Amino acid sequence: MAKAKKITYTLAALAVVAAIGVTGRMWVVMDSSRSNVADDKVRLADFHSSDADAIKRGEYVMRLADCAACHNADFSGGYKIDTPFGALQTSNISPDRETGIGNMTEHDFFNAVRQGRGEHGFLYPAMPYTAYTQMSDADMHDLWAYFSAQKPVKNAINENAGMNFPYNIRLAMAG
Repeated sequence: MAKAKKITYTLAALAVVAAIGVTGRMWVVMDSSRSNVADDKVRLADFHSSDADAIKRGEYVMRLADCAACHNADFSGGYKIDTPFGALQTSNISPDRETGIGNMTEHDFFNAVRQGRGEHGFLYPAMPYTAYTQMSDADMHDLWAYFSAQKPVKNAINENAGMNFPYNIRLAMAG
């Protein structure tokens, strides 16, 4: 009996330590304080950079990040990515207010690119945000300036319409 009690207490202690570890990791993953350098008021559709050098540097960042590979040359999205869980369609990242990222603030944009947190919840890992976590604030500002200079394209896309249940629930991406 004493041995069973000791095993139970040991397992409970391990569960508490694991829960603390998971909570700590989620705290780090969910922390968006790094994005506080970005503006949180002006929407992309309302912002038009007049800094030609920033726009040019932003185009360079966009090409290095290869945004157009998945979001198309006009950033209207719709590229289909087949996965074992169903089909994803890439989102519209043009500055269109209704179907693109035009309602995002720069802060929202930083969180989407570097942390995988979009307007509709967590982004699917097909968006390689983990590869962009170390992008500098300057590069992110320049990329924002570049997107502000792009033409809005109206193209409504339901990114996860082709995903099978339960993979079509974005909250599952928290893990």
